[in-house]
Order: sequence, then structure tokens, then C-alpha cells
Amino acid sequence: MSLSLVLLMTATSFPPDEAVHLTDELLRPIDPVHHRQLKKGGATLTYVPWHRIALHLHKRLPGQWEWVLDEVKEIGEFVSVHGTLTLHNNLNNTTRSFSGVASEPLVTKGAPPIEVAASSALRRAAGAAGLGLHLWDAD
Repeated sequence: MSLSLVLLMTATSFPPDEAVHLTDELLRPIDPVHHRQLKKGGATLTYVPWHRIALHLHKRLPGQWEWVLDEVKEIGEFVSVHGTLTLHNNLNNTTRSFSGVASEPLVTKGAPPIEVAASSALRRAAGAAGLGLHLWDAD
């Protein structure tokens, strides 16, 4: 069975003179008040929920980002999600894209596996762009 889903999130663009410098804004650490913890396999992982990532993107890069789920497919007993985060730098009319991939078991007791995988894919793409990257190196 093949699943297909497209999600586009964007906001209105601002004039170039109001554009933000992407790298500085993305590399700024996310305040720990937005961090959550999850116990998995005996380890405690610190993460930022997808809705907080979206909020930070909206606040730090208003009108300068898009998130698209490019592919959702079943692979055996898992669902795999691939998404692309595209950042638009209005200052110099350039774009950069960052991919995120995640998979989840189809049989779970929690949230729907597509939602969990899509959330993870967004976090990974945002991390590749620099947002929340400081959490990936945490002990």
C-alpha cells in the first residue's frame, strides 16, 4: 500500500529590507522552556515538538520557509516519511532546501505513525538547517 500526502506551510513574504539573516537566526539555541523529554530504550532524549519548531520558524523567519512532505510510504512494517524544508532568503533572493527522513512502526499505541514520522522528519530537516542543532549534540 502506498500513501501520499502533501503539506505546505508558508507565510506572507516581507520586503528584502526586513529580511532576516538565516544562519544567525537558525543557529540561535531554542530556549529550554520549549524542550521536552522522552524515554526510549533506556535513554532519555531531549527534543522540541514539531509545533514549537514551526513556531520558531514563523518567529525567526517570517514568510521565509516552506515544509513539504515529499513522500510517505510503507516499507514492511514501517511507514517512511521524507520531507523538504525550503528557506527563502529575501535579502539576496536565494533559497536553500534541507531534507528530513524518518520512519515509525505501523503498529503503535501512541499517535498515528505518519504523524510521528512527519514530526521527526521536520525536526531533522530543521536541524540540518541549524534550528535546534544544539540538541543533537547534547549528552
